[in-house]
Amino acid sequence: MDNRKLPANLPPLHSPLWLPGGHLQTVYAKLLQRTPPPYRRELLPDSGSSEQAAYDFVDAADAEAPLVVLFHGLEGSSGSHYAVEMMHAVRERGWHGVVAHFRSCGGVPAEKKYHSGDTREIAHMLGLLAARYRRIYAVGISLGGNALAKYLGEQGRAGQAAVPQ
Repeated sequence: MDNRKLPANLPPLHSPLWLPGGHLQTVYAKLLQRTPPPYRRELLPDSGSSEQAAYDFVDAADAEAPLVVLFHGLEGSSGSHYAVEMMHAVRERGWHGVVAHFRSCGGVPAEKKYHSGDTREIAHMLGLLAARYRRIYAVGISLGGNALAKYLGEQGRAGQAAVPQ
């Protein structure tokens, strides 16, 4: 596990004068969205029922490259602008990436719906991926970030190994 820290003396972020504020920056990013990278979709079993969840992968040439797992926001998918940009960045770095869709998202219907407190599903998804990849980094956006943080908190000391100090 790579536990490097961010430098404490990072310069503050200064928005351009023509694009102030997070709301405008979010809209602007959506308007400039690139075409999604070539995804390889796998439908894998969810954590407890007989239903499936979608995993959209971007593959690296190096089989030993790390995997970045993205947990999307509310009703997000691999087509969400933040997911598209994240997977492009992962691919350009030469790493594997996957958008792990929560139950009933990504165009795969499901009877049982997801919620941000379903850390059993996060554990299941990470477990499936850990069986295939040696180094995994997880990122969560909005609801996905809340679910990931809740999962890590529930892991106690075991979760500390997964979080850079």
